[in-house]
Amino acid sequence: MTVNGSFCYQKKKFGIKSIYVKYKCGWDPKLQCVVYSEVQKFETIKTEKAFRNETRVSRGLVYGGHTRCVQTTFERYRVIVACLHAGYTLKDIIECPANGKKCHFCDNRGHFKTECRKMKSNTNVPAKNQRMKVMEVAYILEARGRVRRATPTNRDDRSRLLPQLEMGECLAIQNPISRKWDTTCIIESVREKGRSYIVQGTNGETYLRNISFLKNRTQNLAKK
Repeated sequence: MTVNGSFCYQKKKFGIKSIYVKYKCGWDPKLQCVVYSEVQKFETIKTEKAFRNETRVSRGLVYGGHTRCVQTTFERYRVIVACLHAGYTLKDIIECPANGKKCHFCDNRGHFKTECRKMKSNTNVPAKNQRMKVMEVAYILEARGRVRRATPTNRDDRSRLLPQLEMGECLAIQNPISRKWDTTCIIESVREKGRSYIVQGTNGETYLRNISFLKNRTQNLAKK
């Protein structure tokens, strides 16, 4: 017998008007109900615990499903549309492709904006999908800030501010996971009077980086 059916049966038999009265074992002058026996007391308490456990589990499933829906939708839009707002670049929140997307679980449109702000406040934390090559160079450049200029003969091991680069120069970047230096990142072109660069990584992907932002990120990391 289900929990609701058991409760309806006890309500009909004993005249109980409230679910909390089932815990009472003796005579209640207000309800004028029959005195509970030990067996009936045990069964009612067991039924009440089962009802509460079922409610607790259902609430947990609802909360977990809601959280997964928000995170999955946010990650899907952020990766597919190449949203580099959350934790990677200083863009306006309205430019994020995940902003304003409708949650399929509760029809709310404000969850993804909150996720963007959380990711933006944790720029020093590695992304969850580090293995994705499309984010590798962007993460190393901006989150770590360990950038240096590479020469064919001598490679300086000191990490310093990103210098003024020119087209065709080689940019060495240290991988934060393997601790190895990648010296094959080449500046393909220079935009906006040498303040923005298109960097090509080992995987063939190109990335547009801003020189002023990289300098600020490196200085902030050096102070910490």
